[in-house]
Amino acid sequence: MGGISRYAKFEYFFNEILKQKIEAKVFDDILLHFAQIVKEHLMRCEAAEGLDQLRIHTKLAKWLIVSGGDQTELLEVFVIRGIETYFDGGIFGSPDNKTEILEREMAKRNIMVPALFIGDSKYDYKVAKADGIDFAFVSNWTEVENFSDFVVKENINTFESLRSLK
Repeated sequence: MGGISRYAKFEYFFNEILKQKIEAKVFDDILLHFAQIVKEHLMRCEAAEGLDQLRIHTKLAKWLIVSGGDQTELLEVFVIRGIETYFDGGIFGSPDNKTEILEREMAKRNIMVPALFIGDSKYDYKVAKADGIDFAFVSNWTEVENFSDFVVKENINTFESLRSLK
């Protein structure tokens, strides 16, 4: 399921699917290896098409990242790639989950409704809806099978990419 922390996914895999107790050291080693692979890919992937133009178009809006990815890893990659400055509201990720992040940042008034959550998963939609935040689904980013059925059923505004979000 997209948008959920790798920590939760690996715990679920070992506990619920394999039904195995795993030593903390082995679990940490697996997470470290996975993090190295993710970081390598994040350093090589293209930034979202239309990011620069959308930031210019929304210069008065505060931008935040609320990700299932590891927060420390995201901060490091965004700084190296020179895109951390777009996110003047902060870059947040696991180990906190998206619900915790949104609720904390709303309580601190770092996020103020009306707000827009741009996401690519059913989980993103669920979290945004629960906190009364408008949601836009980006189809080029998603791993949701038959996403068109989902967005029609939930009546979600859908965009192919950031470039088409206006």
